[in-house]
Amino acid sequence: MKTGLIFALAAFCANSAPAVTNDWLIVPGERLGPITASSTRADLDRFFGKASVKDEPVDTGEGPEPATVIFPGVPATTLAIVWRDDRIAEVEVCFGYRIRSCKWHTTEGVSLGTSVEKLEALNGRPFEMEQPGTDVGGNIVSWQGGRLENPFVKNIFNRLLLTLDQDHLMDTKPSHPGGLRSDEPEARRLHPKVIAMRLEFSATR
Repeated sequence: MKTGLIFALAAFCANSAPAVTNDWLIVPGERLGPITASSTRADLDRFFGKASVKDEPVDTGEGPEPATVIFPGVPATTLAIVWRDDRIAEVEVCFGYRIRSCKWHTTEGVSLGTSVEKLEALNGRPFEMEQPGTDVGGNIVSWQGGRLENPFVKNIFNRLLLTLDQDHLMDTKPSHPGGLRSDEPEARRLHPKVIAMRLEFSATR
C-alpha cells in the first residue's frame, strides 16, 4: 500500500511540474525564449517537446553543419540551432523561409519584416550595412553608437545579427566611405526590411 502511494505521488509530481514558458522573446547575450548558451540537446526536448525537435544538418551559408531544428515546417516559429563542440554556437530565427512575419522578436519589437525606417528610429541614428552583391550583403555591421548597439551587440561573438533584403539594395551606390549607410537616398526609397535574424552565442558556458 505504501509503495503504491509513493508511485502515485511521484506520478502526480511529474505531471504537475511547471511547463517551460516560451515568450518568443529574443534577448541578445542572454536567451531566445527558454534557450540560453548553456542549454543542451536534452533541454530542447524538455523546452519544446520531442515532437517539435528534429536533428538535421542545415546550410547557413558555410555548407551543411550539424543542427537541431525547432518547429520544423512552421515558418513563423522555426529555429535552426547550430552546434559546435556540443555547444550552441548560433540560432537562425525563422530559418529557411523568405517570409515577412515571425513570432520571435526583441524587446524593442524588432523581427522579420521590420523596416529600415523603424530600425533607424529605434537606433536614433543611421546604421551601416555590408555592400549588396556578396554572401554577407545586407548584414548590419555597425549601429554607429546608436541605441541598438548596447542591447544587440554584447561582443563580436555574442550578438543579434540582422540582414536586410539586399535585392532591394542591389543598385544602391554609397555616397559615404565604408559600408552602405541606411540613410542613403536609394536605401530609403526602396524601403528594405529585415529578412534574416541570427542570434550568436559566446563559445563559453
